[in-house]
This record gives sequence, structure tokens and C-alpha cells, in this order.
Amino acid sequence: MNIILILRHTYPGLKGCLALVVCLCISCSAPKVVVGDQKLNENDPWKMRESILSNGMQLLGTPYKRAGKNTDGFDCSGLVQFLFSKTGLSIGPSSRDQINKGTEIDLDAAKPGDLIFFGTKNQVSHVGLICSNKKNELYIIHSTSSKGVIHENILASDYWLRKILRINQFESYLPENLLTQH
Repeated sequence: MNIILILRHTYPGLKGCLALVVCLCISCSAPKVVVGDQKLNENDPWKMRESILSNGMQLLGTPYKRAGKNTDGFDCSGLVQFLFSKTGLSIGPSSRDQINKGTEIDLDAAKPGDLIFFGTKNQVSHVGLICSNKKNELYIIHSTSSKGVIHENILASDYWLRKILRINQFESYLPENLLTQH
């Protein structure tokens, strides 16, 4: 016997319709995002980059939340901190901590998993995670106050393009012992 017949038999009339609607709403509600942990025992920086990017893509559509650091909502630095922590990396809670901990690289050397920082006059105000870097395309995952966690080509946006401060290499956030293995 399926759930519809059970509800119609148990709750005839309007109560049955209401019970059915409630049941359908519960079963169709969006599931909580479950992001995988891939700790440092992986010992492969490229696999760690892939894990961070994969987890980031799973979080697309998560709402913006000021000072948010979990799947209920993220600000930009909270998103990056959360994604890195899933691979066992500690990079600090604020974009200021995150920019200071890493090593700067040129835009043309940027790879998926590197961090990009934005701001004005050397004052960092935003951070994102690079997904791809091709001619005329620099896709990042970041959390914006207006759209939440999104995937965006920032080279197509004058707003973001003129605010790029620097790019930090992913490997600069890895512990020394992991770097010496590769």
C-alpha cells in the first residue's frame, strides 16, 4: 500500500488532503548539504585542491550570512575557511588572516584552488576560491552579500576586476611536512 492510500484511508476528506500536502512538502524539502571531509592523510596537494573545489560547488546557492562559517550561511572568508578545514587545513577566520598567511603569485600562474583577494588601497575586503583560469575567464566560487555562494567569471565584471588585490598560491597554506613530500 502506498502512502497516498494510507493517508486517504486514515484521514478522509480535507484532513487527508492536508496530511498529503504536509507529507509531500517534507519529502520534497531541500536536503541539508553534506560536504565531505578529506583530511591531510591524502597527502596529495592536487587531490586536496580538487576536494576543496568539489565541496565548494556543492555549496552553490547557500545563503550569505554575515560572519557565517557553516552551511546555514557563509560570508566570504567563512566559506574559504570552511572549505579548507574540510581538508584539515587551518587558514584563519578573516580575509586579512588568509591574505597574510599565503604567498602571492601572478594572475597568469593562478590555478584551481588558489585564493583571490579583493579590496581597495591594500585593504582586503573579500576573498574567493579560483575554479579555473583561462584566457578572458577567471571563474571563482565566493559568497556575496547579494547572492550568497556563487560561481562567477570575475573577468566579466568591472566591479570585481578593478578590486583584485592579489592571488595566493594554494601550496602556501600547506604544512611544511606535506610540501617536502612532493
